[in-house]
Amino acid sequence: MAAQLESDLPDPSPAEVGLYLGTGAFFAFVLTAAIGLSIYGHHLTADARTERAASVAAAVEADDLERGADIFSLRCASCHGPAGEGGFGPSFSGVVERIPDEAQHSQVVHEGRGQMPAFEGLLSDRQIELVVRFERDELNG
Repeated sequence: MAAQLESDLPDPSPAEVGLYLGTGAFFAFVLTAAIGLSIYGHHLTADARTERAASVAAAVEADDLERGADIFSLRCASCHGPAGEGGFGPSFSGVVERIPDEAQHSQVVHEGRGQMPAFEGLLSDRQIELVVRFERDELNG
């Protein structure tokens, strides 16, 4: 039966063969272009997401520094000076060199040192983290 069907079909003309091959090549080109554009579009979307994430991170960072500055003004400036220049307490200029480990700096704020009182219980861990980051990033000089 299959042999009979094959014999009933006329041989395609060279023009028909060219049409079939051309149509197949066209669809292969369209498919390749669509896949390429999809990958390129995904790359652009990933870049946009990365850019948006960086923008959000910068906004959060700025907000965190502002909150740290507020905490510093309320709890620290009376001893360390309004700009961290020192007073009763030491200046924050060069604090990163004096206390290179941020965890140790946080421990000083938690537990106190010398004449400085402990702020554990007066400030939350998050507030201490914010004020320490502000002191190190903005007042280090």
